[in-house]
This record gives sequence, C-alpha cells and structure tokens, in this order.
Amino acid sequence: MHTIAKHLGVSATALYRHIPSKQALIELCTDTISEKVSLPITMKWEPFLYELAREYRRVALSMPGSVEFIRYVGLQTPEALKVVEHSLGVMRQAGFNPEAAFMSVAGVISHATDMVLHEEQDLKKREALMKENASPPNLPEVLAPFPNTLWALGDNFMIDHEHNFETGLKIIIEGIKSVYDMK
Repeated sequence: MHTIAKHLGVSATALYRHIPSKQALIELCTDTISEKVSLPITMKWEPFLYELAREYRRVALSMPGSVEFIRYVGLQTPEALKVVEHSLGVMRQAGFNPEAAFMSVAGVISHATDMVLHEEQDLKKREALMKENASPPNLPEVLAPFPNTLWALGDNFMIDHEHNFETGLKIIIEGIKSVYDMK
C-alpha cells in the first residue's frame, strides 16, 4: 500500500481513506478485470464456453499482471460472481449437473488464465534477452538430456500462443462432451 501511495503521489494514510486494506485493493482489481469481460450472447453451452475463454484471455492480456489478482482472490468478488452466475446458468439450461457445470466453467477460465501467464512469462524472457542483447538458448542443446521433450517440441520450436490456446481449449471442450456425455 505504501508503494502504491508513493506511486500515486499521496500518503499511505490518504490511500487508506479510500481503500481499507491490501485485500480490498486486490478485490477491487479483480472486480475491475471481471467487469471488463463481456459475456457471450449465445446460450448454447459449447460456443458459450469457447467465447467465454477467448474473452477472458483477451481481457487478461489487455491488463498485464491481472491474472495474479484473479488467482489470489479467485472468482469470489461481486463482478467475478456475475460472470460465474451467468455461465452456470447457461450450463444448467443445457442440462449439466452442478458439478459438471462448475468444472466446465472453471476449466475454461483456468485454461485462459494459465495461457496468459505463459504468454506474459515468455514476453518478459524475450524482453530480458533483447535488453541484454543476448541470443535465445539453443533448444536442442538445452533439451538434449530430455529426448522426449525435445521430440515433442522439435528442433525449431517457436511458441504459437494463439494456436496453443485454441488447441487446449478444444481439448477441454471435447473432453467435457466426452466425460459428461453432452452433445
């Protein structure tokens, strides 16, 4: 709180007049993120989950570091609960049982936030390499002791975050259809 107050050019006491605690500040940040998530219009569960995950990712990418707030607080703030409530309603209407509905919604949101964390970490690594004027590590050399990982990644592995996100999302939603026998 002192660092934030200093950054804002006010005293910590003045900041505490508006925000009572660090926890309250984190919850406000989480609410700010959640209220920027536009809920998909469709009420069909499968396209709804695709659109929800893409929207969560879009919002989180537009606000670097935001996933840390969501992870710290969870989806328990008023604005986050609005997203969850609407999403569970779509799943309920589609005939999901409560556990399946919750696991499906949580699964796609977790996938979106996980992928954003990876993207932000990769960006930080690239920026650090550029700042140091260094070359990226030689992947085949680094992974030589890990032949299965090298096999999976290939010699010229370049991370395509968009592709990885969409592929992972498809795996999750196809898994939901299979596990919960939903068409």
